[in-house]
Amino acid sequence: MAVFAVGQLRLLAWVVAEREGKGSGMQMVNGVGAAAFLRGARSQMLTGPGRLVPTSAAGIWREERQGLLVVADGGLAVDLFTDPRWSRTAAVESPEAHPDRGTALFTGLDPPCHTRLRGLVARAFTPRSVQRFQPVIVRRADELAVTLRATRRTADLLWSFCYPLAFGVHCDFLGIPDSARRSLQRVWWASLWSVGDAAERQRTTRALRQVLAALLSPVDRIPLTGVFAGLRATQDRAQHSDTDILAVAQTLMGDGILLAASQIAQTVTSLLIRHGQLPPDQATLRRAAQATPHSTPAISLAMPRTAMTPLHLGSLRIAPGQQATVAIGLANRTSALRGRALASSRPGDGSRALTFGHGPHYCLGAPLLTVELHTAITVLAATLPGLALAAPERTLPWFATPTVRGLRNLPVTWTSSRQPQR
Repeated sequence: MAVFAVGQLRLLAWVVAEREGKGSGMQMVNGVGAAAFLRGARSQMLTGPGRLVPTSAAGIWREERQGLLVVADGGLAVDLFTDPRWSRTAAVESPEAHPDRGTALFTGLDPPCHTRLRGLVARAFTPRSVQRFQPVIVRRADELAVTLRATRRTADLLWSFCYPLAFGVHCDFLGIPDSARRSLQRVWWASLWSVGDAAERQRTTRALRQVLAALLSPVDRIPLTGVFAGLRATQDRAQHSDTDILAVAQTLMGDGILLAASQIAQTVTSLLIRHGQLPPDQATLRRAAQATPHSTPAISLAMPRTAMTPLHLGSLRIAPGQQATVAIGLANRTSALRGRALASSRPGDGSRALTFGHGPHYCLGAPLLTVELHTAITVLAATLPGLALAAPERTLPWFATPTVRGLRNLPVTWTSSRQPQR
């Protein structure tokens, strides 16, 4: 199985570092201190660089510079997610307040168009389908962890395990052949970090679409498996336009890899800070996999919506054209503090919070991330016994953008060389 090469890891680390500088298109806030970051000691750790000021309504803030409403209450967040008077399409067509990847993504559409395109791949992402895929995730995680154990006793787990695992699992699940992964990885990464520069965003979006179009091409017939094989079969039957099929493929290569890698790293770090080393107890690992996506989510702000008619959000009167989003970490926190457990909007998903959204745009990848996260920490605990932080948590650097939040590095060490016990 292909993994990130060392040179590629250094390139990606350099790209991240470059984006910290002044003049970068990416809006970002940075700092050090993993424990404070994980618990969201400051609101910007959870929401990104925008400065939030209170409104007249409880649980609703306003981003000072651009006027975007930021919902920090779970009940109001559900209203925003489910009220059809709030439009995703309008938000994408006017992206100034919260740049998106572009209108080609079906996440930028409203029902029924969104529902129709989502339906092309929804069956592949059910909890039962993902569970059948778990052995592939286990094999990939094992490969990475065994390689670490055999070659060194310390590592940056984020770059040597979390990112390679997330990218590999994503490609395996979608059915992208090894021969196409290097070029896809390059353009995918560039597209993630171009959101603040309109010209660069158009260029990287175009490049990503070209790579995906070549994969799905009816002419070259590159062997495909998984989800992409299903998309090609749908394309062959001419049930949907080539543009629609490409929109679905592009959506599936969105932020999911970055979010998964960040969530794995944050979960491991949380366990290491709390227990000193990664605990081997399966019940503890299972609880951590279920809880940390909600207590310290890798996502910052949800996809924005635009009000299409005059309406109310809580006690706040909303004029047409107003944009609003949900601060996922803040909404999860306030709901938990008030004892307002939110029922999952999908059967089989045990979440009681808003990390994966709610309503029509509930995240397709939630079951995959849940299995991937639990598998990752279980394999690490079994294969690298004694896994612990190799640096004080207060020195670990972090970043937060309006879309994703995570650690920049995760230096770890392990003390035992015994063979893993399965």
